[in-house]
Amino acid sequence: MAMKLFYSPTHNFIHKSVVVAEEVGVWDQIEEVPVYPREHGYSIAAINPLAKVPTLALEDGTVLFGSQTVAEYLDSISANAVRVFPASGPDRWDALTRLSRADLFLIL
Repeated sequence: MAMKLFYSPTHNFIHKSVVVAEEVGVWDQIEEVPVYPREHGYSIAAINPLAKVPTLALEDGTVLFGSQTVAEYLDSISANAVRVFPASGPDRWDALTRLSRADLFLIL
């Protein structure tokens, strides 16, 4: 797999990353790595100083973290010409605002 997506089964923000990966056709390039933050041996602090999920480790060693960052990266490497986020202008800001609003539903 080209990328490893670290996530917690109890953390809802992974859903944004999964939806974007599916929409842009890159889900098959991602290996899911479950992280259990309350259990010994599952910390990702070595690759993410915040030790939070989602965290996306790329094949070249680059590590991206934060659901917004991961979602935008996955969108930028679209394999099927589908883009979730418009490139610029009012449509982009609208899409990003809606994505942030979706966070409310993920924490309920």
